[in-house]
Amino acid sequence: MSTPYPDPEITFGTIIVTFAVIRPFLRYLSKEDRTRFRSIAPLKGRRVRRYFTVLGILAALSHSPVALVYGFFFLILPGLLLMVSNTVLLYSILLLPFFLPWREARHRTMARAVSLTLVGAIGIGLPLLSRYSFRAAAQEQSRGDMDRWQPIAIRSIALTSTSGRQCDKTCQRLLYNGEVEEVVEYDKQSTNWSYLKYANRNPTGFVAYTIEHRPDCGVLSSSIPAVRARIATGECLAARRGEEYAPVDVAVKEVEDVWDDGFLLYRTRRTRITVTLGDGPKAAPAVSSTSFSSHVLAMPLFIWASDNSGLDIKPALARRRRIYNPLIYTAVLMQRLGFRLDPVSETVDTDAAVREMLAAPSSSTPAFDKAQLDLLGDYFRGIQKRPITPQDVDMVQQVIRDRRITAPLFYGLFYYHAQTLAPLLPDMLDRITVSSGLTERGMLSALSAGVAAMPAEALAPYAARLHRIVRDAALEPFPEYVVDTAGRPRLSTDLDKEKTKLAAIVPLFFPLGAVDPHGVELLESLLVNPVREIVTGAAEGLCTAGRERAAQTAPALRDVFLRYQTGRYPTDPAKAATLALVRFGRKDEALSLVEKYVERPDDFGKLWRLDADFPAKECKDLSLFRHDPDRAAARSGRQ
Repeated sequence: MSTPYPDPEITFGTIIVTFAVIRPFLRYLSKEDRTRFRSIAPLKGRRVRRYFTVLGILAALSHSPVALVYGFFFLILPGLLLMVSNTVLLYSILLLPFFLPWREARHRTMARAVSLTLVGAIGIGLPLLSRYSFRAAAQEQSRGDMDRWQPIAIRSIALTSTSGRQCDKTCQRLLYNGEVEEVVEYDKQSTNWSYLKYANRNPTGFVAYTIEHRPDCGVLSSSIPAVRARIATGECLAARRGEEYAPVDVAVKEVEDVWDDGFLLYRTRRTRITVTLGDGPKAAPAVSSTSFSSHVLAMPLFIWASDNSGLDIKPALARRRRIYNPLIYTAVLMQRLGFRLDPVSETVDTDAAVREMLAAPSSSTPAFDKAQLDLLGDYFRGIQKRPITPQDVDMVQQVIRDRRITAPLFYGLFYYHAQTLAPLLPDMLDRITVSSGLTERGMLSALSAGVAAMPAEALAPYAARLHRIVRDAALEPFPEYVVDTAGRPRLSTDLDKEKTKLAAIVPLFFPLGAVDPHGVELLESLLVNPVREIVTGAAEGLCTAGRERAAQTAPALRDVFLRYQTGRYPTDPAKAATLALVRFGRKDEALSLVEKYVERPDDFGKLWRLDADFPAKECKDLSLFRHDPDRAAARSGRQ
């Protein structure tokens, strides 16, 4: 309900003006009345002075952003008291004559009448005047609206762009549903009401969109799945840029203007949508409609806080948003021009399109474009939500084997269908073996996560192969030169080590210690790796292996904690190391390390509640490390 823009000057001025109106009326009191007020009720007079003094101090403090921030965010109640003080002070001044101990009845009656009149005029009258002013201004400026539209066949249309002349959802629906043949996008004009009075001035530059059938659509894509499928099958969204007038049948343009009227109206937004036949200086307007939105004074009038983001909170007159002639851009297209704007129809058989795409030989299709990869992603997201079929398994197998696909298209798929996709483990391991960490990192990460999601009994026959993949990746020399995004070689840095193959296949560490007899030794050797992500994964893999297999690695895990826990907050390697120590039955040792080396041990959260041999799946759940208020309260009590 508060105004989105602070007006502390108006707020403070309201109180001052109110007091200025009351003070001459108080001077009208006879000398005898003033003497009686001081003589027969001295205690009450002192209380009134104290009351207004305290309110005045609180109201003055409320104009300090620092006081409000501390009041709201640390104690809450003092902040509310500061904000309420402005309204209480305002109405206390208005009601002061009502409660004064007048001696004569005529003075008492007059004072109470004037006091109540002022309360009604300011509390109710001003908001009503604000609403009337807004409506009158909106009606006056809407007199130029017209509707002379006669239905015609529209093959091309110019629209006001709200996304940098991109073909947005409305544009795509018009084109791909066949309602028009061409859509021209212009920039939206704003804040200058006279710039396009009847939308007959052409903004500088436009982009004209049409649908063309091509074998390759390049980097084109869309946020609408049906459009992505059609782009992937060759229905490309072609764009033509220009600076001259675009010849169109109909132009629909939107102009915005914003102004302030200080007290009664605040931040009024005026939007005019105009439809013209053709486009150009001589285009005739057929439809013109104006919408207004403003923040008028709340009724009853009171003072609250501005809702600016950040710490700039100030007292402000409370306001409500009022709209005159609500107008929606798409409603003009549908109600005036007769467009349906239905969702784009799904005319493409996604399964057939994906099969055809994967069947294309690499000689004719050396790489897939963005739209085709998006289509594959839509397909895999779809099979996550339904029972998987043998045809789906074959499709996943083709994608795994296709070296043209390097994007992580099926993240999460193996978590939903691990048992069904377990027969694909040989293909997954083959692809991981031959893939490069620099160019196929996404695919490596997705496949490694998929392998880690498989049940232990399915992984057991491939334990030696898992060991070999991780060992070879660890022994793989780090290249002296790497290729940047522009295809130019450059000297590698320490940050590039996080992009190696070993870093990409970290999820393989989790099952390695549990299924491979020699996996514990390999994981322990990785605890000294310079990449933090690899150390974290190795510690989590040792934790998953359990006490029987990996209890002897406790000293190495302790060294990991001491090496990485150097700051105030727990780090991922330290978290993984302490989880492993607890699961190995060394909870006391882990807690002593936390108490000794961590400035905020309560941030290790639920670690305190875990016992030895807890479920292996929690070894990867670093969300266990959250602030534990119960533990913090217990420690405070002991201290």
